[in-house]
Amino acid sequence: MAYDAATGLVYGGTADGALEALDAATGELMWPYRPDGATTIFAPALYAGLLCAGDQQGRVHLLAAGRQQPAPLWDPAPQAPDAAGCIVGRPTFAVNPVPGAGATTGSDAVLAYVAYGVGTGHVKVMALDVTNQRVLWTKDTGSGAALGSTLDAVVGSASFSGAPEPALFVNAGQKIMALRLADGGATTRHCPALQPQGSQVQNTFTSGLAYANGRLYAGDALGKLYVLDAKLAVVKQTTDTPPAGATVYSTPIVVTDAKGADTVFFTRGDQNVWFFDPAEGTLFQIETAQTAIAATAYDAHHRILFGASQPIDQSTGALLGQVFAVRVDELIQAERAFVIESQLLQDFDPAPDGQAHAVARYQTHVSVVDDNRAPLARQAIKVWAEAPETKVTIDGQPYTISPDAPAQVETDGAGSLTIVSDAGDLTAAPLRLWAAFMDPHERVPVYPDSEFHARLADTHADAQSDDPHRINLATAKPYDDKPLFDDDGQAQQTAQGVQTLTRSVGFGAAAAGLGAARRRGNRPPRGSNGKPPQGRCAGPGRASTSPMPISRTWPCRGWRTPPPTPRPCDPPPPSRRTASTSTASPIPR
Repeated sequence: MAYDAATGLVYGGTADGALEALDAATGELMWPYRPDGATTIFAPALYAGLLCAGDQQGRVHLLAAGRQQPAPLWDPAPQAPDAAGCIVGRPTFAVNPVPGAGATTGSDAVLAYVAYGVGTGHVKVMALDVTNQRVLWTKDTGSGAALGSTLDAVVGSASFSGAPEPALFVNAGQKIMALRLADGGATTRHCPALQPQGSQVQNTFTSGLAYANGRLYAGDALGKLYVLDAKLAVVKQTTDTPPAGATVYSTPIVVTDAKGADTVFFTRGDQNVWFFDPAEGTLFQIETAQTAIAATAYDAHHRILFGASQPIDQSTGALLGQVFAVRVDELIQAERAFVIESQLLQDFDPAPDGQAHAVARYQTHVSVVDDNRAPLARQAIKVWAEAPETKVTIDGQPYTISPDAPAQVETDGAGSLTIVSDAGDLTAAPLRLWAAFMDPHERVPVYPDSEFHARLADTHADAQSDDPHRINLATAKPYDDKPLFDDDGQAQQTAQGVQTLTRSVGFGAAAAGLGAARRRGNRPPRGSNGKPPQGRCAGPGRASTSPMPISRTWPCRGWRTPPPTPRPCDPPPPSRRTASTSTASPIPR
């Protein structure tokens, strides 16, 4: 859909071959435009009073936007269009980014770029000079168009042989392409969809594309979000294990705060809005209850993110159309003050025979600080576990906790507490924390084992390496100080086997974030204004002055207000002894 603030109209395509204009205030249908022979109209784009959309017959329609019934201005058709099920992506408008190149005529010419394809055939791109109503060039990307692909395209800058220059980025399903605009797309770069190790299913890019501050953002069929640089190299990605069946369909939304820091919002088809900090590689989420968001939009003026869906009421089978909204400025700035580190340690327990018995345990150190990173002493804390009957020790006292039965403790005089849990297996039960200054529904999840899993998947064997953050089997020694392996070849084979085994079960997914954790540094929180959203218990030094709640959901029957979610402070880098660092991310529960 496309919203025109100047006229108060919302434009959208329909599955029965119409492009419709609705009054945003009343929902009244102002007009439908039905091209002859059209069966489906795809997502339109709006620019300077011009409306552009494609249909399933492979045609592109250019109309004058407004409240009056429009007449077609121009209907260019792709070269050799296929009338049987063509998919046309949302057009991308741009004022001529390369004046004088190719057949373009002026620096003020308005261009539109359209990607299209048929089934599993190649994705093609068409460049239109809207001002002079002519087709400038077409390009076959040579990539199959996955049926779930949005065929999205955005204008940005890419490096082909030197400095970044104007380029068109295209989601071609199996790969993302960068087309050099100065030569009509003759020069290209591409990034193939990343294939998980051992997977037999072809992965594809499924989301729309977002470009901001020299970075390109895209999601795939496995629920991952990727950050690409000007050379289309993946420089960052989400490192969690997405929920089963998760797919990133909506276009990522990049919001830049007053200090120039980016936050990327996206959805996976579940009951959450996910947001990603590309600078640190950390991922957070907001629960939306019944709203399984399929489409998003962003109001930059009011800084409000909207999500829409059509979830099914399981009790009645009826569709419940819902819209979820969240104030992103409050969400980004209201950072929570948790610094959390976890280490995998070898502990010792006494036994009846008088001998100490070695036991593997995760030790999680939690510090609660204010916006100036000063510790908050004697803060009330609740600790839950996601597994029932989980035994932990908190500051030396034993507790049995579960999803519904927390331990109630408080920080010491230094604003800290220590949680110890057994590591009898490779995994440990996730924990959830709550502090008295938080909303009652908020939780800070802690994964004591996440970074150790990443290190395990990064196991290597290199006698010349002294990196303390990587497990090195070539230099590993037990307590008798003898080498663990007789020769380097045996160590290398074992390291390769450990990598293959751990990555096959998904432990390697977090490895990409390890370097970011090492580099993170003890920086103060970015964008923190010390003001929590309205209705939140104000912590030390905080005042509740927000003019409206941070998030709301409007279902078709009444409305409700789900709890909001802020971001945490950035954790410090792990020390040389740290085996695992867990990044805290508040999630409403």
